[in-house]
Amino acid sequence: MQLMDFGDKEWTTMAKIRIHNMMFYGFHGVYEYEREQGQKFYVDVEVETKTDDMADTDDIKDGVDPAAVYDIVKDVVENTRFQLLGALSAHVGIYSGDRQFINASSSHGVSVASLDSSYWGACYIGARRVL
Repeated sequence: MQLMDFGDKEWTTMAKIRIHNMMFYGFHGVYEYEREQGQKFYVDVEVETKTDDMADTDDIKDGVDPAAVYDIVKDVVENTRFQLLGALSAHVGIYSGDRQFINASSSHGVSVASLDSSYWGACYIGARRVL
């Protein structure tokens, strides 16, 4: 991990992974015909890591596996139904290990939270592995 010195503050560098224009077919919408006929949804995802270790090690275990991110988003978009797109985007999350959870928040965007926090401790139901 590298620390950058900006005067009296230290900043930890991190990696940012963006996946754009993932296309899925889902059955979401306010109107009944949207939920019956379905439609294409184009999804962009941005994930930040806590460190940039993957840049030093070139090992997928130190970073974010884009294929796993794709599979998680695909599962949520194609296998659940929502009326509001905000509700759909709020249901995408990734367990990153060490009781840390990468989630899409309407107030903070994509962020990393601890499953030990009072909010996630009460809300988190479970996870499954996507192969």
